[in-house]
Amino acid sequence: MGWIYLPSVSVVNGSNMVTVTNTATDSIKPGDGLLIGSYDLVEVTEVAIGQLKLKKNWTAATQSNAEAAVVPTFGDFNAATAALRQATTVTQGNFKAMEEWWTKEGEVTFKGYDNTEYTVRTAQQMDADVAALEVQAQELIGDLASVGYAQSEAEFSAMRNRNKLRFAASDFVYHGNVYAQGDYKAINEGLWTAPAHPNSLNLGKASGAYTGNSKTLHAEIHVAGVIAKLRGVDPNSLQAGMGLTFPPAPNGTVTYDSATGAIIDFTTSPGHYSGYTGYTTATERAALSGLSAVNEAVVSAFEGIIRNGDFRFSSSFWSIVSNVGSLSESNGVLTATRLIDGWMTLSQSTVFNGNNEDYDVSLTLEDIQGSVIALRIWVGGIAYNIDVNKIGIPQTIRVNGSGASSFQIQATSNSTSSFSLSNLSVVSVTTSVVTERVDLTGLEVYAEEVTNGEVFPTCIQNTNSSVISGVPMVLSTRPKSYFQVYDGQYASGSVNDTFYCWQWNSLTQAQQQQVISYLGDTIFVNASGNLVQWRVRHRSFAGAGNGDWNSVNPAVASVGARFGSGTNFGMVRPQGTQDSVTAFNTVATYIESYVVSSHSYAGSNALIGDNGLFVMRDGSANNVKAYKGECYLYVIATVPRLNTGGFCDSLNPLGTRQWQSGGVRVTRYTAMDEADRPSTVKSCFITGYDNGNAHASTGSISSALSGRPDGKYYDAIYSSGLGGVIDHRLKYGAWDASSAEQAAVVREELKNGTYRGREKLIYTCVFESETACTAAGYTVLNNDNSSAVVGYITTNITVEGQFTQSDVIGDPANILLTNALKDGWLGSWVPVISDSAVNMSLTRKNTNGLTTLATQRYTVSTGIWSAQSLAYSAVTNTVSNHTNDRVEIINYTSFAKQTKSSVNLPVLYGELGLNDILVTQNFDSGYTALLVESLLGFSPTSSSSTYRVMYPRVESIGLNRESYLSNSQFTGVTMHSDIRMGVPNNLGKGGKFLFHQISNNGQASLNIIANELIYDSTAGNWGDDSKLKVAASSTFTDLNGNVCKSDIHTLTKDYGHIKNQI
Repeated sequence: MGWIYLPSVSVVNGSNMVTVTNTATDSIKPGDGLLIGSYDLVEVTEVAIGQLKLKKNWTAATQSNAEAAVVPTFGDFNAATAALRQATTVTQGNFKAMEEWWTKEGEVTFKGYDNTEYTVRTAQQMDADVAALEVQAQELIGDLASVGYAQSEAEFSAMRNRNKLRFAASDFVYHGNVYAQGDYKAINEGLWTAPAHPNSLNLGKASGAYTGNSKTLHAEIHVAGVIAKLRGVDPNSLQAGMGLTFPPAPNGTVTYDSATGAIIDFTTSPGHYSGYTGYTTATERAALSGLSAVNEAVVSAFEGIIRNGDFRFSSSFWSIVSNVGSLSESNGVLTATRLIDGWMTLSQSTVFNGNNEDYDVSLTLEDIQGSVIALRIWVGGIAYNIDVNKIGIPQTIRVNGSGASSFQIQATSNSTSSFSLSNLSVVSVTTSVVTERVDLTGLEVYAEEVTNGEVFPTCIQNTNSSVISGVPMVLSTRPKSYFQVYDGQYASGSVNDTFYCWQWNSLTQAQQQQVISYLGDTIFVNASGNLVQWRVRHRSFAGAGNGDWNSVNPAVASVGARFGSGTNFGMVRPQGTQDSVTAFNTVATYIESYVVSSHSYAGSNALIGDNGLFVMRDGSANNVKAYKGECYLYVIATVPRLNTGGFCDSLNPLGTRQWQSGGVRVTRYTAMDEADRPSTVKSCFITGYDNGNAHASTGSISSALSGRPDGKYYDAIYSSGLGGVIDHRLKYGAWDASSAEQAAVVREELKNGTYRGREKLIYTCVFESETACTAAGYTVLNNDNSSAVVGYITTNITVEGQFTQSDVIGDPANILLTNALKDGWLGSWVPVISDSAVNMSLTRKNTNGLTTLATQRYTVSTGIWSAQSLAYSAVTNTVSNHTNDRVEIINYTSFAKQTKSSVNLPVLYGELGLNDILVTQNFDSGYTALLVESLLGFSPTSSSSTYRVMYPRVESIGLNRESYLSNSQFTGVTMHSDIRMGVPNNLGKGGKFLFHQISNNGQASLNIIANELIYDSTAGNWGDDSKLKVAASSTFTDLNGNVCKSDIHTLTKDYGHIKNQI
C-alpha cells in the first residue's frame, strides 16, 4: 500500500493529538507511521474523523497547516489475520447449532463474528408453529363465516359517506309504486289507500298490479348514509311493500292539558275518580250509571275535574254543607231545596288543587222555585254570579282555583226555595277533550347491536315466517311492545306471537350468507365481532290534543318533533332498542326526544346540513337506545282524523255517525226530532240506540252507513281532506331538486291542478253583536245587521288536496234562528242576502263537475229541514234558486290552496331561476283556475274561446345584485310582450304570474309574483302596461283606472332538497 499524503495537519508541542484538515482519515490505521515535514517518523495509535492520536507527545516545535505523509505498516495484515482466525473459530462453533436447528424442536443459539449471540426457533419448531397457525386460520375463517362475511364497520362507514355525498338529504330514494284502481287511491308517488281496511295506509308495492313512475316496486329510503328497502310488512295482505297502521279514531274519552302535557284516557285511567272506591274504573262507574263503559268514559272526560257533574250517580259526591236543605235527582237534574231562610251551600269537596289556574264552569239552570235572591258559585273565597234569568240556557262562567279545594254553589232567599241544575262541568282552560285529533305516521330508523342472536328483516314488524325460501325463521323473544306501532296497540307485557326473526346461531353458513345478501348494506360487523343491524320500525302517534302538530318538518322546526309548544313534554320519544316507551316525553323524561339536526341538543348525533329527518337528542338517557346513539325519525304523513261521534255541522263537524231519533235511525241530524237533537259536544259522543244517541251501528267501514255529507267513515284513512293524508314526503325525495327542469314539472302541476295544496279550515259563526264577535276571537266578515254579525276564525285543522267545503246561504238574522247553525259551522258563509233572481257565487271553486248541488234546506217560516238541490254553473261557480226565507247548507268538493303568502325572496340562480309569464282568465279547474283562486282569491269565470291562457315573452328582467326582483328605476323592472288575451265573458277577471325558484331553509320551492287583470269593456283592453308589479298584499292602478291586486306567494309545500355543492 502506498503512502497517504496529508496537505494540512496541525500539532502543538507537548500534545499527542494531530488535527487533519480537508482530508479524510478513514484509510489511516492504528500502527501507521506519520511523517510531518523533516521531523522524525512517529506512530499513530488511534484514528478519528479529522484527528490522529500519537503514541507519544509531540516534542518538536508546534506545527500549523504543515504538510505530512502517512506511512502504512503491517498493522492491516495482522488485523486481517486475526479476523480470519476468529471467523474460523466461530464458524466451526456454529456447525453444531446448525445441526440442532434442523433436527430438533425448540430454540438454538448462534454466535456472530463479533461474539453476539442470536437465539432462534428451529426449523422443526417453525413447522409446528405454522401448522398451529393454519388451524387458527381455519377457525378464523369459520368465525368470519358465522357473521356471513358481513362488511366491517370501516367499510360500512365508507359506504355511508359515499351516500351522503350522493344525496341532498335523508329522504326517499324511490317512493315505490301504487295500486290505484276503483276505491284505491294514490297519494302522490308511493302512498295509496286501503279503503276497506280500518286505520290503514300503504307505502309501495311488493308484487301484483301497479302504477307509478318509481324505479322500484317497494320504497327505498336514505337515512344518514344508509339505504333501507321498505318491504315485507303487509298486515292487510294487499301486496303492499309496507302497510302503515294508525291508532283507532278518537271517541271522546281522552283529555289533554296543554299546560302540562298530561293525557288522560278515561277508558283505562280513573282520572278525577282516583281514590274513590267503587268508581275508579269506567266499568265500575258504568255499572252504577247504567251507561256503557265507553259512554261512561265520555261523560267522565267532558265533566272535567268535577265528579258526577251530570248527576248520573244521583246525588253522590254532593252535599248540603251550610244550613238545612235536601237533595233530589231526576233524569239528570239535581234539585237543591232550602228549608229555612238564609244561605244554602251545595258542595263537592277535594275538587281544586289550590293552584292559580282558571276553569270554565258550565251548567244549565233548569228551574228556580220560591224567592231565590241570589245564586252564585263560590270558589276559593270568591263569588261568581249565576244568571238566574237564563232558565234552560247553558251558561259558562270563568273561575280561578287559587287557594281552593271544594266547589260550591250558594243560594239565598227569605223563604223555602229550590234550584235545579243539569250538565255541570268544571274544566281547566288548558284542558280539552280530544275530538279533532291529528295523527302522525313515520319511520324510526336505528342501529342495534345483535347480542341475542336475533336478526330481523330491515323492517322489523315482519309477520312472514319465510322471508327467504329455505331459511327458517322463529318468533322473536322480544316482548310484543318492541314491535307495536302506537301506544296501547298491545296489552302491557304481551308475549310475542306474531313477529319473526332469524336466530343467527341456528343457521348454516350458507343460510347466513343468504340473509346477509338479503339485508344488503344495512348490516356490518363491529370491532367486537358482533353484528350491528340498521332496523326500521314503523311508528304512528295519536295527536296528544286537538288540531295540528307544532312541528313535523325538520327544515323549519325550532326544536324537534313535537305536538305542543313545550320543550319538556309533548315531544316524540325515541324507542330504538328499547322494549317499550310511551309516545311522548314528560317533564320527568324531557331529554328523551327527537330534535332537529342543527339544534345544540343534537350534539354528537347531528347530521350537518341534513334537513330530511329528526335525530335523537344527545344524552346518556338516549344513547342506550341505539348503537352509538344513532336513532332517527322520518315523518311520512299526518292525518286529521274523523271521530266516532255523530255528525253535526255545528257541534261535531268531524263526526261520522248517524243518529237515533223518533225510534228510528236517521241519516242527518237535521232530520231528527227537535227534542232529540244534540245540544252539546258531549251528546254527540254518547252512542247507542236511544233517541238522541249517535247510532252505534253506523260510522264505520263495516257499517257502510255514514252520517257525513261526504260519506266518510271514522276508521278509514282517505287520500285527502278530513280523514285524509297530509303528505310530508317531498316530491324529489333525497335527490338534489335545484334544477330548472324539476321546477318546470312542479309549475305544470300547479297549472293543471294536480299539485296538492294545503290549508287550514275556517269556522264561521253569527253573533248578536260585533263586540261579541271580536271578544270570541273571530274576525268580522259582515256587520250589515248589527244584531247578526258574521265572523270567522281559522282553525288548527289542516287538510290537503280535495276536501268537502260547507257553504251556508242565508240572512244572518235567519241563521241565528236556526238551532243547527246558531253556534257556528266548519265552513263559510256566502256573503249575499238576496233571492232567486241573483246567482250566488260559492266561496270556493267547486271541483266535482256536477250541474246541481245537494243542500240541506231550512225554511224559517215552518222550522222544517228538507233535502233539496240548487242549480250550479261550473263556468261561473254559482248557484241559483235560493229564496231569502231559507237557510241552506251546501256541501261540495273544493281543492286546498296550493300557495300561501310570501315576501320578495332572492331568485335561486339569478336569471336562470326565472320563467316566462303566465296570463290566464280560464274558468277550468283543470288548467289554471285553482292557481288563480289560490293566488288572487277569486275563481275565473271566462269561457271565452279565444286566448284564455297565454305566455307573453319576458323582454327585460329587473333583478338587483342580491337577486331580488325589483320595481326600481335603478335596477329596472321586469317587462313582457303585450297581453293579447281574448275578450272575457261572464264579467271574468284574470291574472298574470311569474314563477321563480327559491331556496326555503335548504328546500326547493317556488315564489310566484301575481298581478290581477281586469278587462275594461269601454277601453276594449286589459289595461296592462306590460310591467310586473313586485309587491306582496298590495294594489296598483292599471291603465284604465281599475284598482288591481298584487301579491307574492310561495308553495304551501316545498318539493325537494337543495344539495349543498360546497
